[in-house]
Amino acid sequence: MMEVSPEMRGAVGSLLEQRAQLQGWLARLDELSADVPNRVAERVRGDYTERLRGVTDALAEHREVITGEMDSVRGQLADAEARYASSADALEEARLRYQIGELDWDTWATRRPELESAVDEADRATGVAREAVDRLRELLDEIEGARAAAAPGEAEPPKAEAAPKAEAPKADTPKPDSAKADVSKKGAKAEPVKPEPAKPEPIKGGAKAKATPAPAPEPSKQDGGSHAEPVVGADDLEFLEELDRAIAASNRTPAASDSTLEEPQTAAVTGAALLTCKECGSTNDPQSWYCEVCGVEL
Repeated sequence: MMEVSPEMRGAVGSLLEQRAQLQGWLARLDELSADVPNRVAERVRGDYTERLRGVTDALAEHREVITGEMDSVRGQLADAEARYASSADALEEARLRYQIGELDWDTWATRRPELESAVDEADRATGVAREAVDRLRELLDEIEGARAAAAPGEAEPPKAEAAPKAEAPKADTPKPDSAKADVSKKGAKAEPVKPEPAKPEPIKGGAKAKATPAPAPEPSKQDGGSHAEPVVGADDLEFLEELDRAIAASNRTPAASDSTLEEPQTAAVTGAALLTCKECGSTNDPQSWYCEVCGVEL
C-alpha cells in the first residue's frame, strides 16, 4: 500500500507555516502603515504578497500529488473492507457448522485460529487505509484553506464590474384623450347651470278658472251647523264659475238690520220654488245646478 512519505508531509507542513507567517506580517504591516511613508509600506506589502503567492502555488502542486494518492488509498481501503467482511463471514460459518454438528471439535479447533487471523489482518488493513485517507484529507483541507483564505493586504484580483441593473419599465400613466381633457378643463371653468323651474301650464277652459277653490261662505245662522269644504275637481270648470257668481251675488245683497225688511225678502224668496240640498239641507236658487254651500249636484 502506498503511504504518505514523511518528506511530503514535512514539505506541506513547512509551506503551511510559511503561509501563516506571511499572513501575520501583512496584518502587522496594516497596523504600522500609517506611521511610514506610503511608498515604503507598498514596497514591503508587494514583497510579502508575492512570497505568499509562491507558497500558495507550491501547495497547489502538492495538492495534485496528494489527490492522486488519496484515490489510490481509497481503493485499498475498499479492498481491505471487502477482505474483512469475507473473513468474518468465513469464521462465523465455520462456528455455525461446528454448533450444528457437521464439524467435530478437532476440525473446528484446527480451522479456528486461521480464520480468526484472517479477520484480524483484514481489520488492521482496513484501519491503516482509513487512517491514511484521513491524513490525506486533512492535508487537502489545509491546502484548500490556504488557497481559499485571502491574505490580509494581498491585492485581490479586480472584480468584474456588475452589469447595471436594468430598470424595470415604468408603467405609462394613462393620459386622457384630448377631447376628454378639453371637456374636463371646460367643466372646471364653467359655472354650474341652475335648472329653471318649470312654468305651470295654463288651465284650459277660461280665465276665471282657479287652481284652488275660493273659500265657501260661512253658513247662515239658520243652517245651524258646520260643513266641510267642497272638494272640486280640476276639470269641473262650470261648477267653479257658478260658485263664483253665487258668492258675488251674496256679497252684493245688503243685510237688513230691522225685522221689517227681513220679512218681505224672506217671503219673496220662499214665494218661489226653492231647491233644498239633500246633503246639507240648504236652500238654493231653482236655477242652480249645484248647492251653493256644499257644492253637491242638485
